[in-house]
Amino acid sequence: MGMWIAILFFIIAVTVAALWQICRGAIRFFAGIRGRDRLSRNAASGVILSVLTFFTVLALFLRTINAVIIFCHLAAIWFLADLLFGLAGILLKSKPARIPAAVLAFSVTVFVLSSGWYQAHHVSGTEYHLVSTKRIPDLRILLIADAHVGSTFDAAGFGEHLSAMEREHPDLILIAGDYVDDDTSREDMEQATAALGRLRPPLGIYFVFGNHDRGYYGSARRGFDAEDLKRALRENGITVLEDEIAEPVPWIAIAGRKDLSVKREKGGERASLSDLLPASSPDRYCVVMDHQPAAFIETAAAGADLAVSGHTHGGQLFPFNKAGLYLGAVDAVYGHSRIGGTDFIVTSGISDWAIRFKTGTFSEYAVINVTGKKD
Repeated sequence: MGMWIAILFFIIAVTVAALWQICRGAIRFFAGIRGRDRLSRNAASGVILSVLTFFTVLALFLRTINAVIIFCHLAAIWFLADLLFGLAGILLKSKPARIPAAVLAFSVTVFVLSSGWYQAHHVSGTEYHLVSTKRIPDLRILLIADAHVGSTFDAAGFGEHLSAMEREHPDLILIAGDYVDDDTSREDMEQATAALGRLRPPLGIYFVFGNHDRGYYGSARRGFDAEDLKRALRENGITVLEDEIAEPVPWIAIAGRKDLSVKREKGGERASLSDLLPASSPDRYCVVMDHQPAAFIETAAAGADLAVSGHTHGGQLFPFNKAGLYLGAVDAVYGHSRIGGTDFIVTSGISDWAIRFKTGTFSEYAVINVTGKKD
């Protein structure tokens, strides 16, 4: 709880600093247009009111967090543009070019955030190729995480993405948590789950809960609770795993873990992987589904062959891509890594929780090809 309070105060402080920087820059910009060194008090007050009004409008239409992101990007880029043109003025022994600096700052901000909007809303496939020493048939896994249905797409949009994923012809599908969140309506949840259930991979579809799936604000807000979600998934043929093992065929075991938030935020417990995974076998490939990529050493020690996760959104925003890793909250942010005999894959996910931009990554589903040992 203390960490979240500290983060909240940090965001407030950064937002205030960004608003101050933009107001200051806007006042200088309009003064430059009028050919003056400064605006009158009334004119400056009008500029400040306009900036605050624009921030409020963005917050109402895009949510406060996205307004903060837009203004923080503009403030940071504007500061750098002022610094660049200020240094140029010193070298050329001329006045700082306030108007060109402002134009450059707005242009770069629009480019960066437009690209970030596209990367958040456009979903592509990322393919991985793994080699196993076990005597198993070749395996093609589709990994989906962080759909947050109702954020960047609704149930209909999710169905369109599923149509593209179906053309990958996976042997099984893994849903690694944060399928829904507090802003998902019951209607979207049910329609999206029905669309998911229409897929028929030979080895089935498997689901584990993420930290948002159970909801943080109670069932009244979205019209369903975790049990309703679980029931809808199972009615549509999706296997829900909560510290449980599924063995669709004798040569593969799929272990689904309870999310780490059960332990970190709710004071509950989850089973250790050493108790959960079956004994290692040269003929059985063991896959671990764990929403948060935060137990790599334990997973490798338990003898898993593959572990898949989401949660990080691939780092979401540059330059804070690695913040979770540096703070020790996760063991990886994105991509493929290997510890001992275990492959770890963390996907950036197909959507976002509330942030509508991905400036440090992109939205994706992952296709994991596993080649088994041939006798």
